[in-house]
Amino acid sequence: MQRLDSFASQNQVVDLGPWLQYYAFDVVGMFTFDKKFGFLEQGKDIDSIMSTIEFILAYSAIIGQVPALHLLLLGNPLLIKLMPPMEQWNQTVQFTLKAMRERAEMKPGGEYTVSNTDGKDFLSKLASSKSSEDEKMNVRDLVIALAGNVFAGSDTTAIALRAIVYYLCRYPKCLAKLADEIMKHDKDSKLSSPINFKEASAIPYLSAVIKEAMRLHPSVGLILERHVPPQGVEIEGHFLPGRTVVGVNPWVTGRNAETFPQPNEFCPERWLEVPEQELRAMDNLLEFNFGAGARKCLGRHMAWIEMMKVIPELIRRFEIEFADPERDWHVTNHW
Repeated sequence: MQRLDSFASQNQVVDLGPWLQYYAFDVVGMFTFDKKFGFLEQGKDIDSIMSTIEFILAYSAIIGQVPALHLLLLGNPLLIKLMPPMEQWNQTVQFTLKAMRERAEMKPGGEYTVSNTDGKDFLSKLASSKSSEDEKMNVRDLVIALAGNVFAGSDTTAIALRAIVYYLCRYPKCLAKLADEIMKHDKDSKLSSPINFKEASAIPYLSAVIKEAMRLHPSVGLILERHVPPQGVEIEGHFLPGRTVVGVNPWVTGRNAETFPQPNEFCPERWLEVPEQELRAMDNLLEFNFGAGARKCLGRHMAWIEMMKVIPELIRRFEIEFADPERDWHVTNHW
């Protein structure tokens, strides 16, 4: 917020897109390593990790649909033999190792010591955990677990944050209504500085706005595939043979007109004006944004907390509007 205060004091036009991802990345740093990465402070893509992740997602989207291409490209067996160890070229692994080395001393044989394991961050918890055989994780295990946070923890949340800001600016009446609710809570001394999650959760229209933006613009567009068991299965009267690849696309479920009348309209009120049973059905469809079952997004609660905290703080402190109301946004969907 301090950086945005600086821009506002100089009446500068600001592209909030990258700044929202800087925020998301610094939050990832806090809950993974108990330290901000410094994106907000430096105001840039540190070590080009954001652009690297964007490239990997674009590549993964293609080979995820045509897996055979991977054997001709980065998965080429000959190329793999010629490549140096992953920590020498994989930007995500390098970024993770750099953050780990600030807290951990790496030793031969996969051993390590972490300076402080009393914190609530991922590194502390994983470094102090042991298996049923009383074995702790080795360096490779730690890198794999922590790199997952680095890779997947920022862009998806940033997409949702951008969608929320975009739709609020595109629908000024909704923005004004949310601002009024936030200001009323602030006037009644119900908000701290910064706003905490419990206080934000008491603003009904805020949750409705976030849900509606995520419904219209999910962070993930490709189906999260599942394989039908060998014996096949019957769903809604349709028999699917064994090993059929199936999935649910949140861009489709979010526009189911039976559940969401006028599905292409941004209408946060729909989440506040329906009976409890209908609301549960709406929430169930929205949950597909995070996947379902055993592979459901493990960071969904963290993402929700991030959105619930930063959006009301942004609106409480600034008047937000499009620099060019006639210009629509341009989006590129990788996966």
